[in-house]
Amino acid sequence: MIHRFSFIEKIILRFDIFPHPLVDAFLNVIAGRALQVAVAMGIVDVLEGEERVTLKEIQHRTGADREGLRAVLEVLVGLHYVEKRGDAYRLSRRGRKFFHRASGTALRSVILFAERIFQDFQHLEESIRSGKTVKELETYDAGEWRIFFGAMVDLARLQAKEVVRKIPFAKTHKIVLDVGGMHGLYAMESCRRVDGMRAEIVDLPAVQRMAEDLIRNEQMEGRVRFIARNFLTEPFTGMYDVVFLFSVIHGLTPAVNEALVKNIHGHVRPGGMVVVMDQFTDFGNNSDL
Repeated sequence: MIHRFSFIEKIILRFDIFPHPLVDAFLNVIAGRALQVAVAMGIVDVLEGEERVTLKEIQHRTGADREGLRAVLEVLVGLHYVEKRGDAYRLSRRGRKFFHRASGTALRSVILFAERIFQDFQHLEESIRSGKTVKELETYDAGEWRIFFGAMVDLARLQAKEVVRKIPFAKTHKIVLDVGGMHGLYAMESCRRVDGMRAEIVDLPAVQRMAEDLIRNEQMEGRVRFIARNFLTEPFTGMYDVVFLFSVIHGLTPAVNEALVKNIHGHVRPGGMVVVMDQFTDFGNNSDL
């Protein structure tokens, strides 16, 4: 990814002299697929060490074709995720940040989820013509749920502290409902930030075991619990001071969102609040978080 443009390059980009569709429809596809393949085939696993690894060794450890590997690695070099010296490679600083399993900021599961999206979007034209969703969550198998769950965990770990820091909790706020919270990392961070805070995560039964494992790993069993429930079809039962709707409403229709918010409203205590975080687009086509 290019971060700095020269003055001439800025002019070329600004006045559409540059053929943008070449990047949008061609080069980005190559880049994305190279990243997906590098994670799925374990190529980035081989490159995690400090020492450079030869192409021959990468071939031996992945069982892949030598020239095929070279093609993928050259794309990763061009994207600055991998460094090359002679015929040997290793993860760059950027690569170690986003792909090393011990970095704390790895996005491996996000890349694997992107691969699933890419596969599903092979049927995009059919979906547009028919009006049917490309892929419904209800059709996910166990492996797809693990990838989806892992991707959402990866993304939440990048921003949970910052997001929760911006929420104006009151001293009277003692219980959070995280609607569609899946992993519950935002709820857990809230409990760490506010003394005496407890949280309930409401999401589908398919993610319950993974969520409860994560709650145990984060040592939050006494303050956070998972409730297996379809929050779109089953009613809420408790009363809450704060309700999170994070990355939920973008996937629902206006009518469904209206019904959901009305349902939530009846379970918010006086002085409480509903916090929404999602991706929106204003009338100028500018993205606002």
